[in-house]
Amino acid sequence: MSELEFGNYISPKEGVLTQGKPIEFSNEIVLPFSSTANLIFVKTRINDSGEEYRFIVDTGAQYTVISDQVATELKLEKKSEMTISGLYRYGSKPVDIVQINRLSIGEIGIENCGALVLDLEAINYLKVDGLIGANFLKFFCIKIDYKNQLLTFNPNKSSYQSALKIELISKNGIITTMLRIGSNEDRAIIDTGCVNSYLTIPLKFLEQYKPMLNSPLIKSKGTASSGLIGQSECVISRIGSIQLGDFMARDLPVDFSNTNTCYIGNTFLSHFTVIIDYPAMEMRLIPDTQKKWENNIFSYGFSIRKNKAGMIQVMGIWEGSPADLAGLLVGDEIVKVYNEVNSEIPFDKSIELIFSEKNNTLKLLVKNSQGEREVVLNKAKLLL
Repeated sequence: MSELEFGNYISPKEGVLTQGKPIEFSNEIVLPFSSTANLIFVKTRINDSGEEYRFIVDTGAQYTVISDQVATELKLEKKSEMTISGLYRYGSKPVDIVQINRLSIGEIGIENCGALVLDLEAINYLKVDGLIGANFLKFFCIKIDYKNQLLTFNPNKSSYQSALKIELISKNGIITTMLRIGSNEDRAIIDTGCVNSYLTIPLKFLEQYKPMLNSPLIKSKGTASSGLIGQSECVISRIGSIQLGDFMARDLPVDFSNTNTCYIGNTFLSHFTVIIDYPAMEMRLIPDTQKKWENNIFSYGFSIRKNKAGMIQVMGIWEGSPADLAGLLVGDEIVKVYNEVNSEIPFDKSIELIFSEKNNTLKLLVKNSQGEREVVLNKAKLLL
């Protein structure tokens, strides 16, 4: 997956999305989160609902998003609408805006929080009910402890003053910073909803960055890069160096996608404890010295989506990857996933298996117009 990108906004008549007021609290609040592919999943309550919903904390989303299914279930009233272009499958379309009386993550809450209502079918294999966007996060300083899977709101600043400091600039509510890529300097979005390689660079800049790459380009078949809303064909390689503030890393995998901006995603951020201070517009990074920086992509080499019929399909394949060499095809339906002792496992568990850094073998039953067949994939390094 890659970034959540809504495209070009046409502003609504009402400022529902820019309103909201945080509910007061005195001490720092520490909340656990769950994670798949380093995405940050939190339990969220909407208004007085007795049920908790599964949201992704997404610093790359300008606005909070709620699925159309949950909005209908809770009978949330439409307050306004906006037209959005660039949405997966839809092109340009009007999107409803609702106002949530109280949106809460544990003891943290926002009153009168605006949200977009969207069809999240493209990522419903992750069982996601919505996204916590910048119009919620902007009131807080947050600390993301990827290693221990803890999210802290308004942490004690004295505990991170010595960490690497990065200045942030808000772009339509989304946090960005300057990033040096080889000899070039570009603005990049800090995006906890992006799970591809360490860095995503606009495909239109590929020729410009080719002299800085030290690995042959690998192209995707189909749309091997899938965002929370949009999808894109993609090219991957390895870049000589990137520098963020005083931190420099060398020989990191990067992908080139049909985006307009560079994105720093969770694959990069998860090597740190990350403090994002929205009011002060700064980020602090505390390195995880036990986590290794990889100079390659160790993968099965395919991406998936759930189609309108509810079936899981292969959406994209990297050329020369284990999936490609095994004959997996774009559009193949994944019927079953097996564990190491050949027992079928539920699909929600299989998603964890596919994205797991610990698992190296995947057994699938796939189906297409030629019939069903079993496929065994062993992870391999994609870059030469």
